[in-house]
Amino acid sequence: LSWVVACTFSYAVNKRWVFHHKASGAMPAVRFVLVNFVGLLFGLGALELLSRFGFGRFIAYAATLPVISLGNYFGYRLWSFKDK
Repeated sequence: LSWVVACTFSYAVNKRWVFHHKASGAMPAVRFVLVNFVGLLFGLGALELLSRFGFGRFIAYAATLPVISLGNYFGYRLWSFKDK
């Protein structure tokens, strides 16, 4: 539930204030959710992998968070809110 609420809030903020996206319809929202879901899966996988290599939880999060954030940003910019 928290992921859905965070994703919904993030979509509204990114659409309006970050990318100033004017188009309507469901496709930008669907793409946004897909980018977030892929980021979530990648993040969970990276955390598991780093944990198996003996990295502590804090280090694993610290290494994963910037990569996921940048990946999501470019996913939004190049696909979710791409200008036609």
